[in-house]
Amino acid sequence: MSYILEWDERLPLFIFSDPARICQVLFNLISNVFKFTESGSIRVVAKKYGGHVCFSVIDTGIGITAEFLPSVFERFSPAICATVESFSGTGLGLSISRELIRLMKGSIDVESKEGAGARFSIPLIASEKEHREKETIVNLRKLPSLRLLLAEDNGDYQFLFQRYLSGFGWTTDIFPNGEIAVQKVMTNQHDIILLEIQMPVMDGITAFGKIQELMQSGVHPQVPVLALTAFALENDRKKFFDIGFKCFIPKPVKKMIFRISLQNA
Repeated sequence: MSYILEWDERLPLFIFSDPARICQVLFNLISNVFKFTESGSIRVVAKKYGGHVCFSVIDTGIGITAEFLPSVFERFSPAICATVESFSGTGLGLSISRELIRLMKGSIDVESKEGAGARFSIPLIASEKEHREKETIVNLRKLPSLRLLLAEDNGDYQFLFQRYLSGFGWTTDIFPNGEIAVQKVMTNQHDIILLEIQMPVMDGITAFGKIQELMQSGVHPQVPVLALTAFALENDRKKFFDIGFKCFIPKPVKKMIFRISLQNA
């Protein structure tokens, strides 16, 4: 099985849309692909067509018969329910996806033949943001090389952030807990500090308090401190801002959100 991501370089950097709904729909479609594709390839494509951005999920799976194709987006569609004995699921994913896309004034289309896979396409109006607050949203490639301190105990996230930041041309010092991060702040200077909230030995909130003291006493220059956390509810966000974090980056981390958060720091 091969997994392919295709990204059109002509895509705008920003569009007006609902990222949560788009992610939910793509998640639903890709979940179906994994259920119904045992070999071949899975492709996720994002392209620009005129005034639209089109997301497509294409597979080489079992496909859909011509008889069932018109009803594939109906709740408990026979096209989906006919496969329940072989694949787990409720048959609601495609129906929910269609409703979410309709709320965004878009559409979702399907092309398929039995035994030849399927192609689900979501054309959305690409309403670009004309006034982008150019003073705060800057292309990271134009920024000077910066040094960032990251306190993160999860090895997978350490690897992910290292890849993101090296791609931005930044130097990153990574430490597994808040205690070491505080020690390094005492002896090294950084341009931005990222702290995971939940860490062993010393958590991010405790570390932030100690780093604030070091900045206030002049041991380290005043720099933005950002929170990394899986706690992204409204009360959590208010708590982090009240404590003094510049902003927070929710997990699971998406590269674009990560990038914009650093740009605005």
